[in-house]
Amino acid sequence: MERNEYKLDAPKLLRDFLVYHETIQGHSKKTVDEYYLDLRNFFRYIKLERNLVPRTTELEQIPIDDLDLELARSVTLSDVYSYMSYLSRDRAKHANSPSSGFGLEPSARARKIAAIRSFYKYLSSKAKTLCRTWTHHGSKKHCHDT
Repeated sequence: MERNEYKLDAPKLLRDFLVYHETIQGHSKKTVDEYYLDLRNFFRYIKLERNLVPRTTELEQIPIDDLDLELARSVTLSDVYSYMSYLSRDRAKHANSPSSGFGLEPSARARKIAAIRSFYKYLSSKAKTLCRTWTHHGSKKHCHDT
């Protein structure tokens, strides 16, 4: 990936997060680029699992330029667990090698989870676009930003 490719390719929601990490958090360009790749792959997986693209679409071919807050908000913990299962069982270890085997190592999965966790933490505490605390009253959920 060329340096700062995410600034051209990432949807605004991800771009804002990545710029925050690079400028405010002071993370290296390599770290920010890896976060972009991890989050891009995660949202590609979500779109495929939710049938937002044809099931026959290769993961690497799924665009995420339409990623918006609505889709990001709709992700559940079960979605993350499902993605982690995919990474540990079905994901090629080396995407460009047909004989690489399947299932990422725990350290690679941990970094991907760190990117997802950081993204949602940013949305809730920095961008203030997600609720941090939900309470249930009957069949309705109420947001409390405390």
